[in-house]
Amino acid sequence: MFVQNCEFCQTTLKADSLPEIKQRGKEHLASNHHESFAELFAEKYAGRRCGNECGYTFPDDVSRVANSAFVCPNCDHDHLNPLVTQYVFWRIKRQ
Repeated sequence: MFVQNCEFCQTTLKADSLPEIKQRGKEHLASNHHESFAELFAEKYAGRRCGNECGYTFPDDVSRVANSAFVCPNCDHDHLNPLVTQYVFWRIKRQ
């Protein structure tokens, strides 16, 4: 059994397999916490380079990063899926 506790709402997700808990975690964040996750994204990416190595650097102003909706304005690379995947993975525990 795999579990993940949501830090945004204290919901506990459970699944029998690792792929299943990853998917549930992603769906839960997308359905319930898009705005909170956008803030987390802005904090994480402020001042960092695009993950697609196009040369773009996200602004240091967190509010301007949050308005990007996870997409690099230079190359249209969407940073949401890699960030959500990493975020969910590090919060999974095996019971």
